[in-house]
Amino acid sequence: MYTLDKDNTALLIIDIQERLLKVMPQVVYENVKKNVITLIEGFKLLNLPILYTQQYTKGLGDTDKDIKELIEGEHIEKNKLLLLWRRKL
Repeated sequence: MYTLDKDNTALLIIDIQERLLKVMPQVVYENVKKNVITLIEGFKLLNLPILYTQQYTKGLGDTDKDIKELIEGEHIEKNKLLLLWRRKL
């Protein structure tokens, strides 16, 4: 069983941007947004770090305004579509 360790846990929200959300079916958009907001609220209660990225902001717009207002700090700008995953076993 895997457990979260407060010392090396963070929430990374990836590319929840205006123009990307608009192409999703409405029910999918609403569920994604609701779930991301729930995660943000939980991480804030636990005082854990929250980071967020934006892919090509000029073309895809800002992070959804309701989500962005819950997060402190600036986004991490991405100019290439790249996601790295590292898992310790």
